[in-house]
Amino acid sequence: MFHFVSKVCSNPKWHARRAAIEFVQNMIFCNLFNARPYAQRLRQLVFKCLFDEQFEVRTVASVSLSGFYQCGYIQINNDDLKYFRVMSKTSYFTKVDGKKITSAENIVKRHGGVLGLCAIVLSSPYDIPNHVPEALMLLCEHSHDPDLIQKSIKKALSEFRRTHHDSWHEHREKFTEDQLVILADVLISPNLLKSNPICDREEHLHSFIDWLHSNGVDTSNFEICSFENYGFGLKATKNLASDECFLTVPRSIIITTDTIMTSSSFGSLIIKDQLLRSMPNVALALFLLHERSQSKWQPYIDILPNHFNTPLYFDYDQLNRLKPSAALCDVLTHIQRIARQYCYLHNLLKGQSSLSKLAENFSYDAYRWAVSVVSTRQNNILNDHGESQLSLIPVMDFLNHEYGQECIHYDMKLQQIECKTMKNVEKNEQIFIFYGKRTNAEYLIHNGFVPNQPNPYDTYLLKLVLSKTDKAYEEKSQLLQRYGLETSDKYLLFVDDELFNPAIFIFIKIFLMNLGKVVLKCFFSFIFRICFLLDDISNVLSKNMTMDEFFDIYALDKDNDVRTFLKTRIQLFIRSLNIASLKNNDLIDHLLISEHDILRRAFEKLELSH
Repeated sequence: MFHFVSKVCSNPKWHARRAAIEFVQNMIFCNLFNARPYAQRLRQLVFKCLFDEQFEVRTVASVSLSGFYQCGYIQINNDDLKYFRVMSKTSYFTKVDGKKITSAENIVKRHGGVLGLCAIVLSSPYDIPNHVPEALMLLCEHSHDPDLIQKSIKKALSEFRRTHHDSWHEHREKFTEDQLVILADVLISPNLLKSNPICDREEHLHSFIDWLHSNGVDTSNFEICSFENYGFGLKATKNLASDECFLTVPRSIIITTDTIMTSSSFGSLIIKDQLLRSMPNVALALFLLHERSQSKWQPYIDILPNHFNTPLYFDYDQLNRLKPSAALCDVLTHIQRIARQYCYLHNLLKGQSSLSKLAENFSYDAYRWAVSVVSTRQNNILNDHGESQLSLIPVMDFLNHEYGQECIHYDMKLQQIECKTMKNVEKNEQIFIFYGKRTNAEYLIHNGFVPNQPNPYDTYLLKLVLSKTDKAYEEKSQLLQRYGLETSDKYLLFVDDELFNPAIFIFIKIFLMNLGKVVLKCFFSFIFRICFLLDDISNVLSKNMTMDEFFDIYALDKDNDVRTFLKTRIQLFIRSLNIASLKNNDLIDHLLISEHDILRRAFEKLELSH
């Protein structure tokens, strides 16, 4: 594969070279673990494209390199920094016949070195590793470079400012006083560099509260506060009774898909584009990026977090820790899906003259931020036709999760959201709402947390696969298909009341069947004894048994072979989790522990006599 990509990267058509780098970026992100042996070859390929004669190819290579640095696929080392420093100092000029003239080739080399430094700076969007200050200082030396180079630096520093704004009071400690002076003069506005310990979201809270009041929201029942282990939340300012309405939010400040349709530039785009029509969450995310400045919702957008704990922000080490989890496949699929959406939207926006500003600033980091805002805050409300639509509800999204009953209601007549308490809340206590029936894996992927409380709706997805090398594969796959089962799928371990999922027992029974095997089973019903002769798979296929009949005739819940197979599988998964070695006490550890608890309960149930 890399051989063919390398050939395309040498294609005389620059569109092909750019497409090859974009393809490599998506391929690596979607196959991160399998592609690790090719990291060195990929480094050489991307470095080569950083110094491509075409501007567009160089910039795409820089974005790809930054992503590879960020996920740990390619490690930043001193040699990289030294190489980019040397290349970025390439003189613009060369001598021809004793005359000094501007060299296009030298400008390409200089620009490639600058793009490499930009990739290093942007590879740590919410941290300041040791190599970042030096890379920033090197970029500062290019304040008088040609516009071509200045454009790349300006874009990189704008992104650096955005991602480091909230925690700058901590990040600034990584720089010397001289470096801070240089940054203030050349790169970043003085507002960012002030040593105010109050984070950016808190600075905007007063403006946000004023905006709520001006739009008719009564905040007398609560105040926005920071809570340990929760971040921001709502604190009761008085005693609230159970089922008491403490917050109403008018439709006029709720961002919905209807809101987007009223935007002339966005409405027409959604009508034309099938993806945006069918995926309102994507449309909402794109709308957020478009509205981020100079918007009626700016006070709300200003208090949104700049960073999330969703898997979209996980580095390689965090993903690696998820290897024993049943959630890993869903996590990687989610990351892959968002990467594909970004590539699609990146191309879509290029042709939208009315959205040129959005297209110019559209990056993967910006898109994953917007996606995370929507996934962690979305709610459904009814439109004027009684149809459900996705929405972002200001201030209500400060409410944190606790298990209870649904307490959010949309009043069609009054056109407002009404939030009620799930229980009695004392003054100065945090007010919670119930986010809905989700597994811990779903909370991790879409909300960026794993509940500390036991989750009554949590379950485990057991992966079962019928090998194509099985001698009876065709017959077994037909039998599985009859009962609506796939030859490779994930099955909920438990259904209601922690009863084992019957589909698992049926799959395992079919999995264990052999051609030509005759089994005699005796069953008792009251005083009658009925004997069933169950022949090989071919004979079973000839019988039109329903799923329930198949389960009952084989007495699958009492079948020793089936139970032994399932116990063995569960033991393997328990051992792979290795929770005794967990030491981070973070959301990944909490997920692994919750999976271990479910598997342990399942094993104990199977151990019970029957």
